[in-house]
Amino acid sequence: SLCTPALVAVVAEFYFSHAYWLDGLKVARAIDGLQAAASVPDSPEYLLMQRMGFAAMKLGLYDEALRYFNHILLVTPENPWVMKNAARCHMQLARYDKALELFVALGSLPEYAGDASVALFIGHCYLENADYDKAVKAYFKAEYLGAKPKKVLRQLSWALLMNGDADQSRRYLERAMSATGPVPNDYLNLGHIALVRGDFKEALDSYRRNIATRREAGALTEDAAREAFIADVAEDTAELGRLGINTELLP
Repeated sequence: SLCTPALVAVVAEFYFSHAYWLDGLKVARAIDGLQAAASVPDSPEYLLMQRMGFAAMKLGLYDEALRYFNHILLVTPENPWVMKNAARCHMQLARYDKALELFVALGSLPEYAGDASVALFIGHCYLENADYDKAVKAYFKAEYLGAKPKKVLRQLSWALLMNGDADQSRRYLERAMSATGPVPNDYLNLGHIALVRGDFKEALDSYRRNIATRREAGALTEDAAREAFIADVAEDTAELGRLGINTELLP
């Protein structure tokens, strides 16, 4: 047959090179003996399997992507590109412990020791796992390493609040608002911070601004903006209660 595995691989690579992710993936899945051939580092099949992982990730097929990425990591455990993308897949699947393990390993590689994005992802994983002290430290490191304000300051502010440092949380949130301009959620978090600090007037003012800016930004009616505000507060109620807020005061 003229349709050899090598020819099929060429067709798959053509599709991938033009961002036809699903077409390329369908073709590549049909290649006989791909996994065995991909066990040879830097072979064409090894490189193709990485492309298959990326294609599956782009399509939101995270479990499938991880099958390809995990095979590559068995062959070459310190492949930085695959480590990072496998970790991102785990994050999409809310497997933050596994993502964290990969990001920490990635950050231990000499060429990534000073990478702000890796520190940022580590912070995200700790934050999702409610390990707030470690999240704060990771975000401080990301900021020190040069992470862009819009990517780190708000997350750092939230981690600080969850870690019980409302004053510093406010300072970092105000820095974020100054650096990138305010968004409606900023006023929600300012309200939470004010509650924790015991400033109920400021909390009420901030919550009102949250509703007003929601209405303006989303072209919402007053009632719709208020309902969205109440829904967001409900998501944060348990954490605010943990910080000592009387949740019966919340809407």
